[in-house]
Amino acid sequence: MVGEKNKISINLSSRKNFSVGNVFYKWAFQAGRAIVVLIELVALGALGYRFLVDGQIVDLHDKIKKQASLVQFQREDEVTYRGIQERLKNIKAVTEETEGKIQVMNDILSSINKGEFTETDLSVNRNSISFSGSTISIFTLENFINRMQTFPQVISIVIDEVNTSSTGIKFSTRITLAESQIAI
Repeated sequence: MVGEKNKISINLSSRKNFSVGNVFYKWAFQAGRAIVVLIELVALGALGYRFLVDGQIVDLHDKIKKQASLVQFQREDEVTYRGIQERLKNIKAVTEETEGKIQVMNDILSSINKGEFTETDLSVNRNSISFSGSTISIFTLENFINRMQTFPQVISIVIDEVNTSSTGIKFSTRITLAESQIAI
């Protein structure tokens, strides 16, 4: 028995021992290696893509910082431009409002100059005009009131007094104009 332990066996045949277990283990190891290599390739691809995306994110942050500094730099100019636009809007509104009031005044003065009214008294306030005088006919006063109603700036016309006198018909009116929408 002592000699059997040291026995060496050598198989010189070209036939290999193919058993189902050996073939399965060989296939499983090769498939396992292929799967490990494939997973490592996917991991390396993901890592490379991550570096690419991180680079794009850094570039976008730099671009945003540049744009933010540009916007901040132009902020003062924007405030100035908006102030100018607001003032121009107010100037336009004041001009339109003033032109409307001037049209009303021109119509009143034109009526006085035509001789439709005599002994006139004209008082102008910010949003009202008081007008009194005499006329020959009530129809002249009616035409005047109707003309005044056509102006969009005229809100109301109040006839305070209508009397007959030796010079014709004496009247007193108050014309209320539209309130200014502009804060002064």
